[in-house]
Parts: sequence; structure tokens; C-alpha cells
Amino acid sequence: MRTDKEIIEGALSEFEKIAAVPHKSGHTEKIADFFVSWARSHGFAARKDAVGNVIIDVPAKDRPETAPLTVLQTHMDMVCVAAEGKAFDPLTDPVVTVADGDWLRADGTSLGADDGMGSAIIMDILTSDAPHGPVRFITTVDEETSMKGAENLDAKYIKGAKNLINVDSEESDTVIVSSAGAFSCDAVCRLAASAPKKASAARIAVNGLKGGHSGMMIHEGRLNAVRAIAAVLKDAKESGVPFELASFKGGKAKNAIPADAEAVITLDAADVARLEGVAAACKTRFADEYKGVEDGISITVGAAPAPASAIKDPAPLLDFILESFDGVYSMSEEIEGLVKSSSNLGTADVAEGLASFGFMIRSSETKEFDVLKKRLSDLAADKGFSIENARGSSAWEYKKDNALLSAVLSAYKEQSGREMKATAIHAGLETGMFAALSPDTDIVSIGPDVLEPHSPKERCFLPSIAVTSRLIAAVLAK
Repeated sequence: MRTDKEIIEGALSEFEKIAAVPHKSGHTEKIADFFVSWARSHGFAARKDAVGNVIIDVPAKDRPETAPLTVLQTHMDMVCVAAEGKAFDPLTDPVVTVADGDWLRADGTSLGADDGMGSAIIMDILTSDAPHGPVRFITTVDEETSMKGAENLDAKYIKGAKNLINVDSEESDTVIVSSAGAFSCDAVCRLAASAPKKASAARIAVNGLKGGHSGMMIHEGRLNAVRAIAAVLKDAKESGVPFELASFKGGKAKNAIPADAEAVITLDAADVARLEGVAAACKTRFADEYKGVEDGISITVGAAPAPASAIKDPAPLLDFILESFDGVYSMSEEIEGLVKSSSNLGTADVAEGLASFGFMIRSSETKEFDVLKKRLSDLAADKGFSIENARGSSAWEYKKDNALLSAVLSAYKEQSGREMKATAIHAGLETGMFAALSPDTDIVSIGPDVLEPHSPKERCFLPSIAVTSRLIAAVLAK
């Protein structure tokens, strides 16, 4: 039996080979060729599919070839980020790794342990003396940007597999057993716009909010800056401040809670003071409502350059924003503290009469997923909006009879003497698509400890490599 030191050194040897090949998301041709070459050099059958995924078949070792098939799965792309002042071309430069005590990091860039270390662990296991039944190693493209690889993987590569172990998690003492499906879209509407009738222009801005990931932080009840602007404008209208809407912008991504937003309106000069009063009242109301959650709320009103055009009647637009569901819809009954379903209004872009709002709906239950999508679609139709650019990924629903999960929990307890935490995340994973392709396959997601991925501070805890490797090897041996 290999020592932890030997396991870590074996995985690091493979990781160094991966790090030497540029593999930024969207540019994975070289790394895909590397995996194919690596596989064939060890006598394993390997192929690339139409989108660049690599599928490697490894025969059984010291186990019957008739044993059930296990899929080991990772993604081959990485998020490339360099520290300020660091010269780094992600399309041509290798990632330079640095051993720092018990940690592995990169020299001024992101490390790519997400998910290169998962692949390295698998490569090391498959070329070691560890016994296993038939194994299919699948590494996909563009998980970090679009999940294109998982989305286009042929079902034949998953169907028939008894187990699938995704090695893309980032806590070695935790196994993920469920994830949310995601549905993103744009709600688009064109409203009549013409030269403004009002003489003055004002900019209303909401700033200082926390924002954050709409899956991992939606349960914290943070204020949505886009909805906050809409509320200010709605209150202004109901307070007798006539205005026209020239522009409205907010948010940076559909999967992020908007932290900032602003709108430019035209109004009579005599109404500016009343608008300022409405904004101040809204700030007071929000500060009270979000006390302890949002402590940096800023709502300001200032002069703006006169716009060329404005929407005369923004009421349908404001009603659509404020009537759309935003936030937590339901919590999981099986896993305490887990959000089951949610919706996020992530972006707003209104200019020259064209309005577009970006949404991200998440759910780990298919029924509620469909309820939230229909709710948005019905509201859009009622307010004169069309749903465009819709795309989604499947939910990975929790399975109570997951035999693979039981095997993982048992092996971890046997190896460490501690209980492994089983949990779910309110974000999308490739496993959702694999579960849809093969509902009978038992699936879990595990991985070594990786901190601050997607940043120059990304690092991997070396002892956790042995923990994850031994866990996978124990499950494969059974």
C-alpha cells in the first residue's frame, strides 16, 4: 500500500503535466490532446467527441471485467486570473506551481486545481496498482463558462454506468449529493420612446449593496439594486412626480445579485426636490427592512445630461420588475438550511425604448423548476415582454437510495474515524446533466481542499489529495 507521501507525489507529478499545458476555458484543444496522448501512452482507449470532451476507457485491474462500470469525471478547463502586474498570457504560458509548506499555489496566477487536481488524482490512481473494475474517465470542456461539454456529452458514455464520481468539489470532508438546475433567460420588451417633454434630467443611483452569487447567497436576503431602483421610481410616480424614463442599468451577470444600479429620468425642475424626498424615504425604509443584512445602502439623486429619448409610460416595465419573483422560493425538506428553489433578477438594461432584464432560476426539484419558469413566462406575456436567449441545465435531485453515497460515507469513516458531511449546493453542477442522461446511475461529487479558486490566491491543501485519492480507490476496489 502506498504512503500518503507517495500518493501526493504521484498526483502532483500528473498535475505538473496539466499545469504545463495552457487550458483556459474556450481554449482547451491542447489540453484535450494531452489527455488523449496520456491515455494512449498507458494503453488506454481514448477519443475526443465533437465538442472536445475526452473519454478514456480503462480495463479492470485485479477485478472481473464484468464488474459494474464506474465513471470518474472532471472538467479540463480552468479560470485564468493573474495578479496585478503579473505578466501572463493564458493562451501560451504554463501555470508555474509553488510548494508552500502543506499548500500548493501558483506563481502570481490562479492555480487551476479547479479542476486540474481532480484529473491528476484520477490519473495517478489509474496508473497505480490500485484494483478497480472497468473505469471510464471523462473530462469535459468549458465547465467554467457554459458547461458546453456536459451539455453535449452523448448519453451512451453515461448510460449503463452503475456509479459516477465527479471529482470537482473543494472540501475533502464533504460529499455533495444534489445540486440545482439552472435556467437563464432575458425578458425583452420595446416601449415607445421619443424626444423628452420634461426639461430636467436626474440620475438615481443605488450603490453600496453586497450583491453576491445568486445561488450560494440568495438565502441571506440581500437587497437587489435593480428592484430597489424600480421601487424608488414606483414610489415617485405614486407620490405625484411625473417623469419619463431615459435609461436603466444594473447588475453584471444573471447569476449574481445586483449590487449597483442607476436610472436616468426626465422631470420638471420643480419636482426634483420631491424626487429627492422619495429617494430619502426609500433609503430609510430599506435600511430598516434590511438592517443587519445591508448596512451600506446608498441612494442618491443627481443631475444628469439631457437624454435624446425617453419612455413616456414606464409603468409596465416597473410593474414587471416588482412583480417578478426574486429570492428564495422554497427550502429543502431533506437537507437543513439548503435552498431548494430560487429566482434572481440579475441584470437590467433599458435604453432608447428597448428593455432587457436577465434572470436566473435555480431549483433542485424539477416540479418547482417548472413552476418558477412558468410564473416568469406568464408575467412576461402579461406585461408585453418576450422570453429570449433561454438556456438551462438539469437539476440533480437528491436520491435517498444512493448506494454509492453509502459506500463513500462508509469508506471515509473507516479511513479517518470521522463522519463525512453529506450536503447539496444551490448552484449548477455538471452532475445535473449526467443525472438527466442516466437516472439510474448513482452519483456523488468529492474533491481535495481548494481555497479561493478562480483567483491568484487559489491553493490546494496537499494532505487532502491523499484523502480524496484513498476514498476513490476504496470505492473502486469494492
